[in-house]
Amino acid sequence: MDSRRRVIMRTFAVALLGAVALVAVSCGAGGDGTYRPDEDAEAVTVNIDVSEKGYEPADVRIPAGPSIQLILRNRSADEFHYRVVGLDATEILWLAAKEEDVVREEGVTEEDHEKHHAKDFVAWRGTSPRGVKPTLKEVHAYAAGTQVDVVHFYALAPGTYQVSDPLHPDLKGTLTVVAP
Repeated sequence: MDSRRRVIMRTFAVALLGAVALVAVSCGAGGDGTYRPDEDAEAVTVNIDVSEKGYEPADVRIPAGPSIQLILRNRSADEFHYRVVGLDATEILWLAAKEEDVVREEGVTEEDHEKHHAKDFVAWRGTSPRGVKPTLKEVHAYAAGTQVDVVHFYALAPGTYQVSDPLHPDLKGTLTVVAP
């Protein structure tokens, strides 16, 4: 009976491990622990208010995989930024600025500048009114006084990332990406 019980337990353990592996693969996890963009998943909207008092909420959790729409609402007269340091994000798009607010950046072609106005969301972001230039390789929203900024992206690597504002170093927050 003991040997039969061991065979049954081993068979059960192998089947359980196989099921866990199948679930991990179907969730989009890569071999390195990152996830692929899940374009079929419902988008997740994150609302963040910012003022001299800080970010509200200061600590945010989002899932890895689905499209994220981050809305930064500035509740103050000063310019504020929401920069996520080190986040592995892809397909980052920013809300196109109103035409009267746009000054063509140095190095941006006329064609790219025109494309900027033809879409609601664009793959580049100009320098902020106070001179801060997003790198375009990280999630970085900014809004002048009482304005709103919107950033779309896919977060791929679970982990906790620091949020900072280059103009207000005392403002701190975290953005945690969790496995789906």
